[in-house]
Amino acid sequence: MKIIGTRCNWVDCASKSAFIIQGVPYCPSHYFSAFEKHFLEEYKRWDGETKPPEEFLKIFSRYVSLIYGEGAIPGALSRARIRDRAYNIRKTEGGLTFCIVRHLYAWTDYKWTQYVEQFFKFSIDEKKLELLGEDPDDEVNKKAHEIADALCDLTGHPAIVLKHSKKHGEMFVIYPRNVPEVISKTTGKPIANRVKRLKAKIVILMEAYSLMSRVDYGKMLAYQYHSDYFS
Repeated sequence: MKIIGTRCNWVDCASKSAFIIQGVPYCPSHYFSAFEKHFLEEYKRWDGETKPPEEFLKIFSRYVSLIYGEGAIPGALSRARIRDRAYNIRKTEGGLTFCIVRHLYAWTDYKWTQYVEQFFKFSIDEKKLELLGEDPDDEVNKKAHEIADALCDLTGHPAIVLKHSKKHGEMFVIYPRNVPEVISKTTGKPIANRVKRLKAKIVILMEAYSLMSRVDYGKMLAYQYHSDYFS
C-alpha cells in the first residue's frame, strides 16, 4: 500500500513516505531496512518448534523478493511460490530451511510428467537463499523422511542403530541397507546410488534440527544429541 505525502517514520528522516508497514509510513530509502527489522522481529517471535503462521510466510517471501528482486530469486522461485508452496519450514541457528515441490515439464500433454522436492536454506547474516539439493518423490525420498523423523522423535527405526564409541559416547548410526525399499529389485551399483542419495537426503533434513549434530564416524552417517539436551 502506498502513501503519498506522509513523513517517513525512520529516525531523523524528513522524506515523504511511499510505503507502509503495519500502519507505519516509510520512504523508499528506508523501506528495506524497516521491512528487514519487521521480518527479524517475526522470526524471533516464532518458536521454531511449531509450524509458522501464514503471516510469517508472507513476510518472509516479501523479504526475499526485496533482497533479490522479483524474477531473480535463486532456484527460479518467486515471492508467490515461497508464500504459497513452502512447507517443512524449520528454524535454524542462523536462518531457516524449507522445501518446495516443483513440477517439471508441467504442460507436456497437459499433465504433470515429473516433479521433484527441492530443499532451500536461507541465511539471515548473509541475506542469502541457497538451493541445497533436490530429489524426486520416490520411495528413497519417503524413507529418508521416515528416518529423519525417527531420529528427531526417538521413535526407533530399522535403519537406526544405537552405538557407543570411546570418542563420541552414545550415538545413532544410520544403516541404509536395513531398509528393504532401498536395496530391493536391483543389485550392484544402483543400490550404491540409492544408498548415497538416501544419506544425502537425511543430511539435508537433519540440518534443520538444532538439538542433534552430525558425528564424524568414518563413512557411516551418525548423529548424537548435544551434551546439554538431557540436563
